[in-house]
Amino acid sequence: MYEIENDIPLPNRTKFGFLNELKVGQSFVVPIIGSAGKTQNLWTSRFRVRNIKCTTQKIDENNIRVWRIK
Repeated sequence: MYEIENDIPLPNRTKFGFLNELKVGQSFVVPIIGSAGKTQNLWTSRFRVRNIKCTTQKIDENNIRVWRIK
């Protein structure tokens, strides 16, 4: 039989919770993984699921800068 329990908090499984704390105009640099376009799409989708808008720009051969814009 299974024991049913109440008021057990869910574990924090989000690695990207800091995106919610990012203010408009703030940015950070991420390494390119695979291709620049793939990395840009990955980060754009991480913002989109939180209803936050961002823009990205390739800054050199190995890195992309991500800005919160809205």
